[in-house]
Amino acid sequence: MSETSTIKHEIHMAKHEGYDITHPTEFFQKYGPRVLKVLQWLRYGVAVAGVVAPGLGHLGLAGGIDQLQKALGSTIKDLKPLMDKAIQFLEGQMNSSGSDLELTPDQAEIEKLEVLEGADLRQLESFLKVTDQARSLANLYRIVTHEGHVKWVCIDHYRANYQESAVKQLQEFIEAHNGEFSEEEGKIKVRVGSRSAAKQFYGALVKAPRIQELDIQLGWDATLDDFRKFKDAVSNANIVHLVIDDFPFDGPVLDAINSSRRFSPLVELMSNMRIQSVEFRYLKNMEARISSSSFATSSRLRILIISSLISVALFSRIIQNCTSLVELKIQVSPLRDAIQEVTRRASSLSNIKSVCISNKSALVEFSLHQGCITNIRLSDRDKQFLDFIDTLPVDQFDSLELNSIIVQDLKCLVEILRASTRLSNLSLSCTAATALSTIELVKEIRVAGQSTGVLYEPLILRFHNPDAWDQSDGFMVTVKPSGTSGIADGIFVSIQMFSSSRYASRNPWFWEKIFQQYGSQIHEIHRDFKLSDEYASLFDEATNRDGCNLMSLHMDMSELSISGMERMSRVIARCRPESFHRLDFTFDDLQSERQDIAMRLLSKHGTLIHKLTIRSSSLKRLIPELQKLHLTKHDLPALEDFFLFDNLRDSSMIFSKSSVEWLCSMISVPVLSPVLTVLDPEASTTVPLIRYDIKPLRSFSLSNIRMQTRAWDILLSSLDFSTLETLRLLLCDLEIAVLERMVDCIPENDDIEVPLRELEISYSHFEPSSKFKEVAEKLKRKAPLVHIVYQHQKIY
Repeated sequence: MSETSTIKHEIHMAKHEGYDITHPTEFFQKYGPRVLKVLQWLRYGVAVAGVVAPGLGHLGLAGGIDQLQKALGSTIKDLKPLMDKAIQFLEGQMNSSGSDLELTPDQAEIEKLEVLEGADLRQLESFLKVTDQARSLANLYRIVTHEGHVKWVCIDHYRANYQESAVKQLQEFIEAHNGEFSEEEGKIKVRVGSRSAAKQFYGALVKAPRIQELDIQLGWDATLDDFRKFKDAVSNANIVHLVIDDFPFDGPVLDAINSSRRFSPLVELMSNMRIQSVEFRYLKNMEARISSSSFATSSRLRILIISSLISVALFSRIIQNCTSLVELKIQVSPLRDAIQEVTRRASSLSNIKSVCISNKSALVEFSLHQGCITNIRLSDRDKQFLDFIDTLPVDQFDSLELNSIIVQDLKCLVEILRASTRLSNLSLSCTAATALSTIELVKEIRVAGQSTGVLYEPLILRFHNPDAWDQSDGFMVTVKPSGTSGIADGIFVSIQMFSSSRYASRNPWFWEKIFQQYGSQIHEIHRDFKLSDEYASLFDEATNRDGCNLMSLHMDMSELSISGMERMSRVIARCRPESFHRLDFTFDDLQSERQDIAMRLLSKHGTLIHKLTIRSSSLKRLIPELQKLHLTKHDLPALEDFFLFDNLRDSSMIFSKSSVEWLCSMISVPVLSPVLTVLDPEASTTVPLIRYDIKPLRSFSLSNIRMQTRAWDILLSSLDFSTLETLRLLLCDLEIAVLERMVDCIPENDDIEVPLRELEISYSHFEPSSKFKEVAEKLKRKAPLVHIVYQHQKIY
């Protein structure tokens, strides 16, 4: 990147490795049109905010071209056909999905794209696997033009006309007041404790035009005049996004005459023609401290959040005056009247995409598109919904979250369940009896609807402990059309069991009922769900009677007797291999008879095991028994996570040579011939299709393990760092020289990314030192994404 740039619109490369997309199919379905327009811009050229940018054929880079060609293995000339193929693919996807988006090179103007803001941007970020904790967004810096366009630019363009001394002065002030300063995002968060400090802060702020986000709290008993000075400073600065935090005071006695208009200058900032986002956070008695004249028409404000309770009258006035709002989030009372106001005015809210209204215990969020309500999300912790549910258009719900629901309350949900064909999430904090009644109610309504041709979205029901809003404590049910003729009522119910610890504590019969009635439809048993012999027996009977749809199982052998293990073995044997995707086995200290059964299960179901955890206080006895099974990575082809823990804290066991060899065979992918070779009948030539069934190890952990130095070298050199993502060596007698030799084994190749994300070491035979720092830096060069954790603290 050129630090002496003089060309106003020259192009620089962003020095960043980019981001992985976590759900590519959904990403391109939702954002494909935008990606397509950007690709067409790069390929053919585009007009952006009055600036004509050249296409790829005339691309002139001010720096970074060597890095680009090296990363892609291509020249700019080679990129053209690659980009053409990408454009062709996305255009085909748009056509197949029925999109009416028409794109030609001369129409590809980015200003014509629909703006993503607020919740839309947060949803976009959810598709990206962000590993940089600084959240600097591809090493780019955020600026907002006078026309309101948001741009992300490199440091060269960011520092154009940059008053560096003013920013340094501002940064020193923020540090002195224990605030937060992000130069990359142009963002400040600070608490200013006095008038004199405020004067100093305002003076620095107006001289730093690149600071565009301000989160502030005034920490003294501020008067109307103080708020006017604050308003002037913000107006003269370049603030675009403003958060004003709660003020702990009621205002000085001498300023009591201005009590009813003390916050008016803050409200006036909403219409200063520059600010696009304002959040008033818990301002005490806010509505009583603003004058009616302070509300002027605001044509620039796009996001408004008010955490103080206001009246419906003020809520209505905000909707009328803020004509450009895209996102509105407000606490308002009474909620029933506010809901009616939204539904009554919806047709005139052409710009708003989201309106979220709430009080202390209930929340209703409306999604809108061009003045039409498209979705409604309701969350209620105190059954207030019974007072206003009749005011909502029941056919628009896509999400419901309700607390303290009892069976008698379900009758008010019947109409919603019938009419809301798009309802996809129903979360209830309720008793076990209510949960069972809800499942049956949903099935009954959807069976009846499907018989008349009604099409429903798949519905996810989440049930939680009624005594605590704990989403990890309970279970989840998915109800959807079966898609097959094998289910009599045409409805498929799949159940994920998360935790058995508290949810059914008052009704011990509950899980028994679930296993009896829905055992064949359970598809996941989470590691926090404690299987018992009784549950295993019911599960065995249900799957033997009705079939097995289990797809994921965590099984802790220590929780089951010999009989329980044998019953679960029969359940696993009934699973469909093509759909079963995860089996986790945990061995703990077992008596000899149970250990023999556990060993047989490990050998019998080894091809399905994805995660193997071995914990024992007698590894000295257990390891030779495991060796007798002659199990290697070849026998556990799906194994991706392997954990070996010696529970005996002061263990003196040192791994023998044969034990080390066995451990190496468990973590190394053998070099084998293909396990399956098939001729492709569609191919014009007889090219074999090859499939390898052995998955590489992704995570390897050892705890409290002792080895000779040579044994450590052999073991760690057996790891495949081209696939390993996590390595934990805890309470092990590891020396710095061993760690260094391990790092030396990692190949250094700029064309291949080492995927290692975490190396954790604790209580080894060395402390962080200059030598450790040298080894860590060498590892970071080879594996730039790795986080190095020592003694439970991230140090690199």
